[in-house]
Amino acid sequence: MFESAIQANKPIQITSKIEVKKEYSQLNQKLLNVSNKYITFTINNYSISFNERVLMDYVFKSVQEITPEDTQAIEHWKKQEKIIQLSSTFNRTFDATREDFANRYRHVSLKLSKENKQKIYNQVHRKLQFGSYTFLPNAAQKSIEHILYNNNEIAMAIQRLACQHNISDQKTINYITNYINSTINDELCQRLFPDLPLNEIKQKTKYLTSKLFDKLIDHEKYIYWQNYYGLSASQQTIV
Repeated sequence: MFESAIQANKPIQITSKIEVKKEYSQLNQKLLNVSNKYITFTINNYSISFNERVLMDYVFKSVQEITPEDTQAIEHWKKQEKIIQLSSTFNRTFDATREDFANRYRHVSLKLSKENKQKIYNQVHRKLQFGSYTFLPNAAQKSIEHILYNNNEIAMAIQRLACQHNISDQKTINYITNYINSTINDELCQRLFPDLPLNEIKQKTKYLTSKLFDKLIDHEKYIYWQNYYGLSASQQTIV
């Protein structure tokens, strides 16, 4: 489930799926029949595919290059990235849900306090039991996505897509880029952190956040009608 506050200017249909393909590779002069997993994106009937293993290797190589002297760089990074991925998934879902409600109820100022974020985090954690981690209310940038933005293969594929469909406005290109990188990020995370049910976390977080905003909006409606009809605080009937 892709959540984004960025909307495309040009109408597009973009979907993704995971495909396992049988391929042959040569090792020590022997042909080996191997299965490779591909992440395939289809935009307005035009498809592009990325080899998941190749992308994972690219991420690991990029991480190692940051601190080449650290022989445990990848393991250290994975521990930190796991917390960032978890917290960022919550925070992005909070933001996307708030944006959705703000677009539908422009007269209501909707905010989510750190206390409410933590409360929703705790509720989701109790429901899904994904382990004990510290929630970071300000976490936003996932380093995997940051690394993917610098991947030439992805950048060139997006350029081909843009040319194929005559897409020139940057907002639509940004939407496509975010969709692709976010989807790849989630797929790689399933391999790196199989104990983190990120899709379920998004769904539960969106549900609980929407429920909270619905209550806030109902309260705003009550205050409006209370003032409109001059109801006293003890009168609970909403016209």
